[in-house]
Amino acid sequence: MKSCISHGSSLVAACLIGLPIFVNAAQAEDLTGTLKKIKDSGAITLGTRESSVPFSYLDAQHNSVGYSVDLCLRVVERVKQTLGLPVLQVHYVTVAPAARIPLLTNGTIDLECSTTSITLARMRQVAFSVPTFVVGARILAETASGVKDWDDLRGRVIGVAQGTNGEKTVKALAGTPAFAGTRVLTFADHGAGLLSLQTGRIDGYVTDDIVLAGLRSKARDKDQLVVTGKPLTFETFAIGLRRGDPDFQLVVDGALADLFRSPEIDVVYEKWFSPLGVPMSDANTMMYKIGGILP
Repeated sequence: MKSCISHGSSLVAACLIGLPIFVNAAQAEDLTGTLKKIKDSGAITLGTRESSVPFSYLDAQHNSVGYSVDLCLRVVERVKQTLGLPVLQVHYVTVAPAARIPLLTNGTIDLECSTTSITLARMRQVAFSVPTFVVGARILAETASGVKDWDDLRGRVIGVAQGTNGEKTVKALAGTPAFAGTRVLTFADHGAGLLSLQTGRIDGYVTDDIVLAGLRSKARDKDQLVVTGKPLTFETFAIGLRRGDPDFQLVVDGALADLFRSPEIDVVYEKWFSPLGVPMSDANTMMYKIGGILP
């Protein structure tokens, strides 16, 4: 650097222009955690879901698509820029709710891109991005069932996905004296829960309201199904990543913050939620403003 400075301002400018290249090279040598794993392998693995419409699901061609998947792909582009990779392979692994945390912690997947809520219990095992969506747990029921709210499920059969916050909440509700005789059946995924509702095995299926709207939209005879009941819980979804990886966390949150500050977030929202007839809520509008951390 001394030789650059001593040869005049034009060369100083040239040296300063070249400085980011030097910094990036130094950073590449110092990479750790997930960024090093991705750099060494030339690939990143996203954990997605089979039937969490419209967040993370398999389309007719068995491709992983959805709102959460689109957000993760924004992160992938930021990872490519950060690591200076012209090409980065993206692998997808479809995971069940009960397996998502273990597969993230053991390195099978690098980002968990579905409908996972931030909880303190989960934060003991994994880290989370800034929140990506605000939801409430409600009920999917057949319109002819008479189920309109939680009291209507007393003494009946409630379905819920394994390994979810909804499972804990519903089992706690069923364990109260007021719900004596109420049974809870758990399912590996939302698709199995929907099938059980339509075949009469359960009287109501419980998960996050926006996921229920997605399930209903893809169901046969959807007009015979209704999303109902007051929200039993309020939660925030986020992208999951491994704990103790601040450099990767910064890349993830930086990509999301840039998107949330941009008008593009409205385009992404409209793409996935307008077909369901779900306008952007005040809660999600505020979440985007909070999540759009200034650079």
